[in-house]
Amino acid sequence: MNEEKIQEYVSGSLPKAEAEAVAAIIAADPDLTRLAEQYRIIYKGLRLQRISELENELTNSANGSTHNPGKKSFRKWIWGIGIAAVLLAAFGVFQQINYYASASIAERYFQLPPDPRLAGQETEMAQYSRSIDDFYAGNHLAAIAGFSGLQSSNDYGVLARFYLPHAQFLAGNLTEADRAFESALRLTDLSETDLELLRWNTMITDLAQGEDIDEQLAQGWGSGFPADQLREELNAVWR
Repeated sequence: MNEEKIQEYVSGSLPKAEAEAVAAIIAADPDLTRLAEQYRIIYKGLRLQRISELENELTNSANGSTHNPGKKSFRKWIWGIGIAAVLLAAFGVFQQINYYASASIAERYFQLPPDPRLAGQETEMAQYSRSIDDFYAGNHLAAIAGFSGLQSSNDYGVLARFYLPHAQFLAGNLTEADRAFESALRLTDLSETDLELLRWNTMITDLAQGEDIDEQLAQGWGSGFPADQLREELNAVWR
């Protein structure tokens, strides 16, 4: 949709079918609607100017005027166009017209990046996000599948290997969880806080399998881990 086509539409010079199509496009675009309204104002002003000149010509003719109304009318017509152009420039209408047209064209030709969902593919980021959602929603088997598929990922492999043993434990797969915890403890890209959590949950996994965890529990644990409470509870049970 260009300015010339909008001008033709506003002036009524387009065929009916084409005018209806242009009208639909303009109605669907606020920028084009404003642009068309600007042209309507311009066109209406020039048309009123012309009507006024024609009325003057008829009046002069009826009064038997001896001067040449045609030349005078023509000069006034040109003068009216000149005034309209000056007013439009003063109010920046021409700049607005160019802006609206360019913005509308740019919007229609802007290209979106491909949506991987349409191709039946899932990006690693989406797979990781879905696996996290499954993990905290209690869908541990689905989370295991998602994290397992990301273990070799350059971007999400470390995180996947961190969460995988936790999902295995919560799913009741204690043997697999134990192996996954031991593997995760060998990661070098984790923070000390994450590593301490892995050590704690490795100990808890051993406990769940009936193993003695006295030596592990005797290690120094941060304030975020209820080591003393666990020790007291275990002592009460063993007594």
